[in-house]
This record gives sequence, structure tokens and C-alpha cells, in this order.
Amino acid sequence: MKIDLRSWLTLLALSLAEGLTHFGQIYPDSSQYIATALYFQGKGDISNFAFKTLLRPIIPLLAAILGRAVEIGAAFGIINLVFWCTTCLLMFEFAKFTTRNATTAFVSSVFFITSVPILFYGASILTDMGGYFFILLAIFLILRWDLPRASIQRILASALLIGIGILTRETVVSVFLVAFIWAMVSRGSLPKVFLLGAASMAIAVLWTTLSGTSYWTWFISQTQFQSTYQHLTLTERALTWLQTIYLAFRPEGVLLAIVGILVSKKDATLKTFATMLIGLAGFLVLTPGVVDYRYTFILFPAVLPLAGMGTIAIGEYVSRLKLLSGHIAKNPSWAKLISCLIMALLVAYYVVETNRIALRFLSFPWKPYVTPD
Repeated sequence: MKIDLRSWLTLLALSLAEGLTHFGQIYPDSSQYIATALYFQGKGDISNFAFKTLLRPIIPLLAAILGRAVEIGAAFGIINLVFWCTTCLLMFEFAKFTTRNATTAFVSSVFFITSVPILFYGASILTDMGGYFFILLAIFLILRWDLPRASIQRILASALLIGIGILTRETVVSVFLVAFIWAMVSRGSLPKVFLLGAASMAIAVLWTTLSGTSYWTWFISQTQFQSTYQHLTLTERALTWLQTIYLAFRPEGVLLAIVGILVSKKDATLKTFATMLIGLAGFLVLTPGVVDYRYTFILFPAVLPLAGMGTIAIGEYVSRLKLLSGHIAKNPSWAKLISCLIMALLVAYYVVETNRIALRFLSFPWKPYVTPD
């Protein structure tokens, strides 16, 4: 894989700028993760209210290790910031692979870095950022290695990574639906997909056995929460998920993605994006629990590259308008300049708008903890 060093460095700089100014936020669940990390450090028994976080041990365990050197809350922020930066680079390579266009990949990555869920939750004392990383990594492996046709070695290697991902955040399970649908539309091997799922879940179940936790207990608690606080029919739940898309991707992001869908129909990438959208959306609709835009954001591997494609298409469309054609005919380089200017304006508007929304959550490293109202 050839590395685009200039793009990587630019995206890393933007990730650090956003991550360090939205660092270490404390949310209602944060105390549970801190308690779990302290438990891994051998500092007391884990309380009942923090026990469910043992189903997500990876980030608390890493925080417990790093917490030997820094304050435990800062350890969570640092680890999630590393996931933030790594996911940003992975997003660039993934979008470049799916869209076959480095400029589209760069725009998609900027949208990821500056999206509302990432600004709010990316470097917080939670496990969302790790979940986003492993969802993207797993889908990248499914498509790049074409896992329904891959060797057993690649399937087992992928299963190991996905198993670790599930122990970071249960939402990573959503990638199995993507793998299943991809096998169906590409006429791949369903037994290989089942092997991928079984081997991944074996890792997660082994941990629950050792830790005394249970995914069944988690499932029941999610169902009870839904019936108590969000008693919705399946149709109402689907409609509520649609409403959260507005929050997760902003209306401008959704509109750009719709344009991207029209573009993808022409360049034969629609099948790939449809597979991701159907698989991830199906997971959201069918699984119990709270309906929230931080979960809707698991759609980002499909939506953000489409939004990048839409941005490029709009820039190119404007540069071809008859109003400008006379000037462009005299100076052909204007077409590219105008296209780049329109794209820059669209991206800049998105970045400014999402940062405006997250403004009250700014928390610089020297004052790292801000509790949202």
C-alpha cells in the first residue's frame, strides 16, 4: 500500500487539533469505565453498576496500564486520541479503496474528523472511539480481502481482530451483517462468513466466561431499558433512527451523501456502499437498546465516502455551468480552480458548523474535564 505522506500528515494535524481541543470529557457512563480501569489496577472490587463495562475491557485495560504513569482520566483521553488519529488514517485508505479517488478520500476523512459524534465522544472517557475504529477496520478487511472468498488464515486473522473489537464495543458485531450481505451479493462463501462470526464470538465468549459476565444479561438489560424509556414499535424505532441521522451526519452531510449515491450509480460502486448501508442499518433497527446518534454514526464507513463523492461532484458540476463556460474557455485552468474552491467551501462549512455545535464542549489538555449539560 503506497502511503500518501502529505495527506496523512495533514489529516493527523487536523485530528490532533480537534482531539486536543475536545479531550477527556466526562459523561454519565464515564465513572463506570474509570471504576473498571481501577479494578484492573487492583484498586478495590468492581461495583455492580460498573460490572457491565467488563464486557468492554479493552480500553479500560489499556487505561489501567497507562494510568500507572498519568492520571486515570487523562489515560482514557490519550488512548482514545490515539484511536482517533489511527481511525482518521484508516478512513483515508478505506475511502481511497472504495471510491478509487484520493481527493474524495481526503474530503471523507475531514468529514470524519470533524463530525459531531467524534467531537463529542472521540477523546472522551468512553469506549465509542475504539468501537468506531474496529468497525471500520473490520469492514475494510471484509472488502479488501474479500473475506467470503479469502483463505482460512485471513479469515482467522480477521476474526481475531474483530473479536478484540467486540471486547472494545459490542456494536462491532454489526460487521457480521455486512459480511453476510457482501457474501450474498458477490456470491461468496457463506460457510466462511459463519466461520468468521463463530471464531470472533468465541473470543468474546471466552472473556465473558473468565470474567463472569454475560451477553445475555446485557441483552436483557438493553431490552428492559428500551421498554421502559423508549417504548417504540419496530416502525417507530426505524423512524427514530432516521431522525438521529440528522444529528450524526448533519443535514449537509446527508445531502452530500445523497449526491454521492447518484454518482456511485454511474461508477459501479453502489453495490459496495449499499452492502454497508443495509448491513449497518439493519443492525441498528434490529438490536435493542437506546436510539442515539452516537450509534447511528456506525454508518460512517458508507455515508462519509459517499459525502466525499458528492462534494467532488458538486464542485465539478458548478465548474461546468454555462455562466462560467466563457471564462473557462479563455482559461481552462479556471475549471479546476473553481471546482476546488466549491469543494473547499462545502468542507469548510461542514467543519465550522460541527465545531460551532461542539463549541461548549471545548476542553483543552490543561483543563481536560468538562461535564456536558
